Amino acid sequence: MAPGRWRWTLAMAVVLLFALAWWGGGPAQPAGRRPPGQPGGRWVESVPALPASLDPARARSEVEVRVASLLYEGLVRLGPDGKIRPALARRWEVRDGGRRYVFWLRPGLRFHNGRPLTAADVVFSLTRLADPRHPAPRAWVLEGVEGVSEYRLGQAPAIRGIRALGPDRVEIRLSGPRPAFLYRLATPGAAVLDAEIVRASGRGAFAPVGAGPFRLVAQEGRELRLAAFPDYYRGRPYLDEVRLVAGGPRSQVLGAFAAGRLSAIRLLPHEVRELAARGWAGPQWPANLPATVWIDVNGTRPPLDRPAVRQALAYATDRETLIAGLAPGGYRLAEGWLPPGWPGFRPTPVLPPYRVLEARAALERAGLKPGTTLRWLQPGDPFWAAVSGRLDYLLGRVGLELDVATVAYADFPLTGGRRAPYHLAPRTLWAEYPDPEAVFLPWLLGAEGGPAAAQDPAVRQALGELLTASGGRRGEAAARLDRALLEAIAGLPLYHPVAVWAVQPGVRGFVPSPFPQGADLWAVSLEEPAR
Repeated sequence: MAPGRWRWTLAMAVVLLFALAWWGGGPAQPAGRRPPGQPGGRWVESVPALPASLDPARARSEVEVRVASLLYEGLVRLGPDGKIRPALARRWEVRDGGRRYVFWLRPGLRFHNGRPLTAADVVFSLTRLADPRHPAPRAWVLEGVEGVSEYRLGQAPAIRGIRALGPDRVEIRLSGPRPAFLYRLATPGAAVLDAEIVRASGRGAFAPVGAGPFRLVAQEGRELRLAAFPDYYRGRPYLDEVRLVAGGPRSQVLGAFAAGRLSAIRLLPHEVRELAARGWAGPQWPANLPATVWIDVNGTRPPLDRPAVRQALAYATDRETLIAGLAPGGYRLAEGWLPPGWPGFRPTPVLPPYRVLEARAALERAGLKPGTTLRWLQPGDPFWAAVSGRLDYLLGRVGLELDVATVAYADFPLTGGRRAPYHLAPRTLWAEYPDPEAVFLPWLLGAEGGPAAAQDPAVRQALGELLTASGGRRGEAAARLDRALLEAIAGLPLYHPVAVWAVQPGVRGFVPSPFPQGADLWAVSLEEPAR
């Protein structure tokens, strides 16, 4: 095996081991199989907020990705272990050196409304991502597909690289090999929708008709209710119902789980001890999440459009001070966007260290007057309220003031860009599949044209290299992109979260996943229905 290929294989093995670092998790079930289970019961799970949209092409938050994985299905899917599984496509072939993909659909596929699913629905669903009139935030899924730019600009009636070769066969052609392209098709952006229903609804209310394991029943108040889909291609789920409830204060959520009213919960390590103090004991799996929590630095908004001001901001921000003690044991300090263990991860710091005098000197070079205000926008969360108070103190030491604005989770802008109404905002980047491009691609090629740093020549070159690199060069390209973003001070990485999955003792077949799609509830059964 060539040295570059060996390094890449080893690096990806580390990623998967990192993703599966749980106590007692056990091996994943083979594709298409599940352990014996008892039909019936209701799964109840707490979420920070209900999804703002049920359209998978517009899924931006972790919760929206989670819901999309329950309602919809794509050509392929991501298993809890991060491996690609067949989904609506029973098989596929990669031809022409990675430039052409051909998918064969399973026979007898149906949407939740009973209509047969065909290759035309697949072509429609992928094409709508690049709709010239209403492009989707997840159009990045189609990066590298032939004809996307022409279609998006209205210069072509269709995307020439996506076509149906028959009622059960789809072809996707790329301008060049994209080693992680198949992974992208396992994300919500590539979910297949009922073309007739979407066309009929136009720009009105979106009808969430998919082919996933569960179908929508109702969204009422603070609760989303889903029911098992009996015609799901893998067979009916064991569970009768899934309920996602928008949780209140964290103490109430923990109390509901301790009392058995929630089926599962994701905990911070110190919350495990709190539950134990309440007398609860049950299955637990610790996980290093493939995510990075960071401060978005809006380089399109003055005065942060000046490099010297962004450099002063980096000098003025003691990142460890911002989060120390707020999540005991629940994080690893970040030195970049790539999580530890991923190809391209390097622990060597690149951002300037905390230096008050250097920050003041940089502001003076930029000609910034003392008392300049930066707007900080945050969701209503006690954690970020505490962080903003510390950040206000740190910036005040160098003559900057922080204007703190708090909005509800539903109103918080989930992507940045040129029109973002803030200078600074907390963000979380989730990798939806185990490849370094999953950390950067949705952010840099997402809605609103991406951050200002996406236009930096060094960033654009490194991103292009990452999208096409293979073997050991892929990790090297990821490291260069991470460094280029840090040098442009596109943001201030804070930490990589560490969590613990916990479930009730009566839960069977639960295989937790570090990815935002979450556990595969199709395989889950309950010995006793949740109260």
